[in-house]
Amino acid sequence: MKTLLVVTETLPEDFAKANQGIVQRLRLFIDGLAGHADRLRILFMARPPKEVGAGAQAWAQDGIRKHWHQEADVDFCFAPPPAESHSFWSHYVAPAVSAQRNGVSGRLCRPEHLQGLRQALARKPAAILAHRLPSMYALTVAARGNLPKVYFDLDDVEHLRFLRTVPTLPYGRGKYLMVPQAAAIHWAERRAAAAAARTFVCSERDRTYLQRRLGLPRIEVIPNAVNVPDQPAFGVPERTVLFVGVLHYEPNLHGAQWLIRDVWPLVRRAVPDARLLIVGDGEARIAADVAGAEGVTAPGFVPDLDAVYRRSGVVCCPIRVGSGTRIKLIEAAGYGKAMVSTTIGAEGLAFEDGRHALIRDDATSFAAGIVELLRDPVRAESLGVAARQLAVGGYARQSVIERIDTTCGF
Repeated sequence: MKTLLVVTETLPEDFAKANQGIVQRLRLFIDGLAGHADRLRILFMARPPKEVGAGAQAWAQDGIRKHWHQEADVDFCFAPPPAESHSFWSHYVAPAVSAQRNGVSGRLCRPEHLQGLRQALARKPAAILAHRLPSMYALTVAARGNLPKVYFDLDDVEHLRFLRTVPTLPYGRGKYLMVPQAAAIHWAERRAAAAAARTFVCSERDRTYLQRRLGLPRIEVIPNAVNVPDQPAFGVPERTVLFVGVLHYEPNLHGAQWLIRDVWPLVRRAVPDARLLIVGDGEARIAADVAGAEGVTAPGFVPDLDAVYRRSGVVCCPIRVGSGTRIKLIEAAGYGKAMVSTTIGAEGLAFEDGRHALIRDDATSFAAGIVELLRDPVRAESLGVAARQLAVGGYARQSVIERIDTTCGF
């Protein structure tokens, strides 16, 4: 019997609400690989929600069956948080010289994690899907070189993401002493990719970087993907601007705050009846900003995103830190929405400035892009039509699943 073992720390608190990009990508790979296996086993390297108690396995299996449409055996492996230390060594030096003690690459390398991984490996899975760098690096540590075929999804180039995040940290000038930690993350990425049968990234840009500049082997592109709706939503007359993003994710939070504080006042000055809708869990984190802004609402999680997209005139992606590719833009393109994004927000995607979207990076030009599309529905529809054509041709979920299916086997 061939078993596919999935190792991930991505555990939804509620499977019915789990529509974040990271969860969608995990499901994409599970759907693409599960057909090669007789049995699917998922090892969640995370603590289940407290409210599910002793029935955690049954809760997760039921959620996966109902909402991910897969039958799976489920195990959990988690460790209590490490004792907090504020010494210079533990905060700056150890994470820079040891990938296992690094908070990015080594966060799943505690003894409890490694024991759980070794127990999973003892069951002799035919293949493993390692979802993201911490899972893959922990596997290399636990297995001591004795791994079956492993497919490694490096959805973010983590050392680049880390370097971009450092300037946003609230630690004063001392935060720049953390920059050398990127070297340990880079080393972990090299070790992880070397141990994998295939390493998957989101974009051609990431593959080129990893292959040419870092010399990593067997890198292939599997783009993020969405179910493209059968019917687009061109020509929406409403002057509603939409941002979709889970606000527990720091790049989304920073983007939403910048959008409300710096961009939106400029938009309202030019288009007084414009409205901004921010959709996604974590709305309490921007409650003060929303209360002080005109024309802004943040309802939190919305179960029917289809209706939200269809009544929105412009979709924006104000992401200014992070890496990877943004499913929120692919979703919007599928509906034929006119889009305004930062360069980082559109990074790794094939959207061209002025053809599929408007790419703007400072508050003034970002606001001007939104205003232009709100005032010019013909221009907005032209961008939306081109974006939808690109989404259908390159980011349709079923075609990407078939690509995974034909690329992988065990």
